[in-house]
Amino acid sequence: MAHVKSTLILLAGGALLASGCGGSDPAPETGYVEQVQTVTVAAQEITPEIRSFGTITYFAKADVSVTTSGLIRTLAVEEGEAVRQGQVIAAIENIQLEIQRKRTLSQISQARAALELAQAKLKEAKLQVEARLVSVLITELDVAQKKIELDDLERVLKNKEKLYAVGGMSDEEIHAARMQFAAAQNKYDLAVKSLQMQRIGLRDEDVRAAGYTFPLSEKDRVEILKTINTETLGAEVKVAAASLNAALMELEAVDQLLAETTVRAPVTGIIGMRYLEPGERVQPEAKLYTVLDLSRVYAVFPIPEGDAAFVTEGMPVEITVDALGDRKLEAKIHLISPLVDPQTGNITVKALLPNPGLQLKPGMFVRTRVISGASRKALLVPKTCLLKKEGKTGELLTVVRGRVFLNKVQLGIEKEDLVEITTGISEGDTVVDAPSPLLKEGQNVEISAD
Repeated sequence: MAHVKSTLILLAGGALLASGCGGSDPAPETGYVEQVQTVTVAAQEITPEIRSFGTITYFAKADVSVTTSGLIRTLAVEEGEAVRQGQVIAAIENIQLEIQRKRTLSQISQARAALELAQAKLKEAKLQVEARLVSVLITELDVAQKKIELDDLERVLKNKEKLYAVGGMSDEEIHAARMQFAAAQNKYDLAVKSLQMQRIGLRDEDVRAAGYTFPLSEKDRVEILKTINTETLGAEVKVAAASLNAALMELEAVDQLLAETTVRAPVTGIIGMRYLEPGERVQPEAKLYTVLDLSRVYAVFPIPEGDAAFVTEGMPVEITVDALGDRKLEAKIHLISPLVDPQTGNITVKALLPNPGLQLKPGMFVRTRVISGASRKALLVPKTCLLKKEGKTGELLTVVRGRVFLNKVQLGIEKEDLVEITTGISEGDTVVDAPSPLLKEGQNVEISAD
């Protein structure tokens, strides 16, 4: 990474006063006074700034992959094309899924028919329960009738027994009367047994055994009796319904997989890369495209670690893109890396800026400028005045009463061809510009009039 300098803005102040502009030949050994050009140190108002350079990069990217295997039928967009979120960008052909869908549709038809059959059987069984209830009522009436007839025959038989006892009836007549009563008794008993059989499953104890409590209305009682007498068929309906639901869920899953064979752009942006071609066979997770979100972009640039304390997230950044000429763009610092590059001593900064016309492309070269402090007064001299420079220390020559003297100085921030002197000289001092390495401290010099 290139070396980045901390710089400053010259806002106001006096101009550097140049007394000369040319050099001279080396002084003769005797009788020669070397001419020098000088500047007068003046305090000027500066605004600290950090200048750097970097590149444009995307705000976000999305890799577009397939979720099913198949054959690439179409790839609708090329690298560099703009796409909208949801736009169809590719189509995959999967014969196995299409066959599976047809098979699932057949299973749904079968399951639906099985459910309809089970429901019909259940409905018929409930009607039969209603018929049984009616039959029970009829049998109850028949039992009651037979009971009346039996009681009547019993009364008649008792009278005949009395007559027979006094000789008023023959043996044959009493025998016939007894047989008639016995037959009526048998019919009554059979009717009672038949009624008991018909009531099985329809009794109050059957309702209680199923977990229901009394009292119940007659309507509720009938519905409960229908339910407990058709439990098996009701279970068959549930099984058939579950089978149909499973087939429908299978169809939904297949349709979802088929829908994913139509590949859509996940975000609005630019196609940054296309990896495959139509006709190629792909497996799940195969990458088709990379879509770059360029609605906003980052300007990524380095700053020296010593300047990190002067920048914070949200600070404005002036961006100049060489490809767009002298146009200035406004951005804000979005991210400051916590890591320092051990080779360069720089940290990486990301500034976010809008890109409505998508004019800013990844990789474009940018120049950046961050105002890093408040304006202040400073002593500035041209960098050419420095006889020696090592880090933040340096040496320069001042002219006092026609002689040069060596001054060790502390350096501050730099701006283009100027450097700040923090200690070592004072305002109004005369400093030699572009000093000859042959000049010696204490040597007589003459300030050039040019």
